[in-house]
Amino acid sequence: MFNTCYFVLATCIVFTKALLHETDNTTALYRINHIYPTNYHLHFIPYYNNFTFYGFTQISFTVTENLTELILNAVDLTTGLSNVTLTTNNTINVNGVVTLINTTLKSVRADELYQRLVIEPYHNLPAADYNITVRYYGVLRDSRDLNGLYYGTHYINDKLTYYATTQFEAMSARKAFPCFDEPVFHAPTVVHIARLPEETTISNMPPLLISNPDHYGERVWDVFNTSPSMVSYLVAFFVGQFANITSGKYTVYARPHAINQGEYALGLMAPVIEALENFTGVNYSLPKLDLVALPDFSAGAMENWGMTSFRESYALVGDGVTSEYYLDYVLQLIAHEFAHQWFGDLVTTEWWGNIWLNEGFATYFQHTISALIKPSWRFEEAFSVRAVQVGLEADVSDTHPMTHSAFSVNDTKFDDISYRKAGAVIKMVERTVTLDVFKKALNSYLNNTSSAARGVATPELLYGAFENVVKTSSRSDFKNDFNFTTFIESWTLTSGYPLVTVQVENGVARVSQQIFTNDATNTTQGSWYIPLTYTTEAEKDFTTLTPKIWLRPKSQVEVSVPNDGSWVIFNILQSGFYRVNYDANNWNVLIKHLKQDLTQIPPVNRGQLIDDGFHLATNGYINYTTLFSLTEYLRNEVDYVPWQVAMKNFKKLIFYFQGTDLGETLKVYVRGLYSTYYHSVAQNYTKDHVTKLGKIDALQFACDLGYKDCETFTLNMYKMWYSSAVGFPPEIKTAALCSGIRDDPSAVPYVFQKYTESNVFSDKVEFLKALACTTDVFMLNDLLTRALLDKDRNTIRAQHVSDFFNKVIERSMNIDTVISFFKSHYGEIADALGERKAKQLASSLANKVIKDYQVEKLLSVVQDESFPQNLRDGFNSTIPAAMKRLQWIKNSVDLLIAAVTQYQDLVTSGSSSLAGSLFSVFVLLLILYNLI
Repeated sequence: MFNTCYFVLATCIVFTKALLHETDNTTALYRINHIYPTNYHLHFIPYYNNFTFYGFTQISFTVTENLTELILNAVDLTTGLSNVTLTTNNTINVNGVVTLINTTLKSVRADELYQRLVIEPYHNLPAADYNITVRYYGVLRDSRDLNGLYYGTHYINDKLTYYATTQFEAMSARKAFPCFDEPVFHAPTVVHIARLPEETTISNMPPLLISNPDHYGERVWDVFNTSPSMVSYLVAFFVGQFANITSGKYTVYARPHAINQGEYALGLMAPVIEALENFTGVNYSLPKLDLVALPDFSAGAMENWGMTSFRESYALVGDGVTSEYYLDYVLQLIAHEFAHQWFGDLVTTEWWGNIWLNEGFATYFQHTISALIKPSWRFEEAFSVRAVQVGLEADVSDTHPMTHSAFSVNDTKFDDISYRKAGAVIKMVERTVTLDVFKKALNSYLNNTSSAARGVATPELLYGAFENVVKTSSRSDFKNDFNFTTFIESWTLTSGYPLVTVQVENGVARVSQQIFTNDATNTTQGSWYIPLTYTTEAEKDFTTLTPKIWLRPKSQVEVSVPNDGSWVIFNILQSGFYRVNYDANNWNVLIKHLKQDLTQIPPVNRGQLIDDGFHLATNGYINYTTLFSLTEYLRNEVDYVPWQVAMKNFKKLIFYFQGTDLGETLKVYVRGLYSTYYHSVAQNYTKDHVTKLGKIDALQFACDLGYKDCETFTLNMYKMWYSSAVGFPPEIKTAALCSGIRDDPSAVPYVFQKYTESNVFSDKVEFLKALACTTDVFMLNDLLTRALLDKDRNTIRAQHVSDFFNKVIERSMNIDTVISFFKSHYGEIADALGERKAKQLASSLANKVIKDYQVEKLLSVVQDESFPQNLRDGFNSTIPAAMKRLQWIKNSVDLLIAAVTQYQDLVTSGSSSLAGSLFSVFVLLLILYNLI
């Protein structure tokens, strides 16, 4: 921490970082009241010689009630009384004498716990307009804390080069300048940056003027245009030596040696913005929009208004090197961050307890807009897998509602509830009210909130917009007994989600709801207003997505269905955020139909049945025999969507029993199911995006299952690459490298060298993922040392650590090695990575333990008195879940064995698939040279 006083100060104050925590039941200690900013002028000078920065902040603000002290947010900034000035032009009448308000300051002190700068005047400050200036120094943060104002590095012609940039969401603007750092406070902002002549600066707005070099080390001052009124966490800037490519008002910035990789992203920017404008009926607000691809960036991307920041691997595309996965994800991420230009920037949630107003809509649009840009890429179908099902899995127990209490930085919930669940609920709303009504309501919400509400968004404003539009539409769903607000609040104010149970008898389907939990014996009734969609075998209507009937809280409805023993399916295209369970007969009829003709049920609903089936079985709602009977149909499944669902769930099940007889039996069983899909994808050389996307996962999964065809093919690919240095087709690369590393531990140094040499960051990530495949303990420990202990980040960048670490612990045979590594190096890990990252990794590791002795080993590590508290918190928060997981594993073994052994034919065929046909060297060469 930088704590040297640079000024001659009457009082020197150093703001140190303190973890905020809730101490009472009020927000008064955390939130600033009776004041609001009206203008910011922000000045910054970064110094790379000692990694500090100078700041000069001017704020105009209005006080609405008499104040005894002035509160700003600030942390890790060095200032003092002599460097704070408060002025006003307003007068006050004292005993008939009109005089200027006295703004003489008595003291300036740091409130470390609540991250505040407390400024005490000699006299109370009456309601009036004021100006404050604060001069200060701060520390440029490094890779251990890529938040606030931090520095990153890259090379230009083999010379190490520094840049400075920002990441302020959620509460890190206060790390760069004193401010009113709450999302309720919006103000126009002018950014001033001093730079070296060879550097470039970027900020939210276009530059207004550029000065001549000044006395601050011959620096040039860039002054940017005044922004629209916006929150402090959206202020952004960059200063460094980057290149750019431009098309109209859209620009991509990147390292000079990587800027040619920005064409793909640049080509998406205008179409995405135009699609968002057409959808919302509201034009983009700013005169320009930048995408800055950063080598060092903690998040995937950030929606800074007019200057979006992206992790380089999620923005740049190397021609012939970057896989379809990244092409897919770059589009999604651009759509997500650009959607924030409306939902988050133009209108911003009033407080962090409603962050879903920002992130839920961005998640919704990330798929909806991507589907408009690339209709053949099946984003609408993928939404059920990537958003709905992820949200359902996250929202089972010990979670929080979409709208929740948030008192401090520790209470902000940037998680799968605020993103995936919220996005899924918003999608459910769209399909409930119809797309036309949905668009009109969003247009009203955006226009009214950005004008009358000054951009401050609340759930009530959103619901009010929908209420007004729904009333004037032809929709008649919302009757006198409940309205739109009642419906939506049953989802936003309640944690968890419903299990809809369907019992079919004598031509009547009786539908009820209960809370879905990890314990099937818990039959607590649900309190949701559920828009039910369904179809019968006779109808096969999978296109009507508006509700046919409503299921109200703690109630039951009856639906007439054919009384001929045919099936019924609820939750068409998984439009609703709930799971469905059926009576045994309906399950059996559905399963029989899938085995006879799976094409009559669309892929999304086939995937939904699989995902619901796995979670119903593993939580005790149905038996495993029903689950395995359902999955048996997969031997004929060749579609990407259901297999994405199946692979995800089978991987989890196999992981829990890895290294046991049951684990091997499960692998053999899945191999018996997998053959048809594997050969349909692995031997398909079309240019189709979804086929290529499927091949990436299909190859890796097949090799992990021990599928001999895959192991032989990918190992031969690796050997040819190693001997000839001919590049891989991107969709084959990770699986081939993984096979090579598993076959020969000595390959690790060579692959690691290729990681360091690659100039394409998405390619680097794939090398790292492959390195995680090593089963050699010595090599794994060496890689863990490079990833977790290299404080200087000489090889593996900070944001890539999680990519590597999470891949390592995906393999259960690595868990013991990683626990031992943590035990031996926990102090160094915290020092090298920083407290927050170390805690995240500790939690991830604890979430993967599957053996009693592993839990005991973790507990012995945690109980060491010298163990850092932040890592202890990370482990302790997940130990109860680990204990429950261990108990589930013990309880499930016999049940799973009994179920899977009933399918002896699949177990036998899966075993025989170990010896399959091999690809010829001729075919391999054709693939390597992109001839097929």
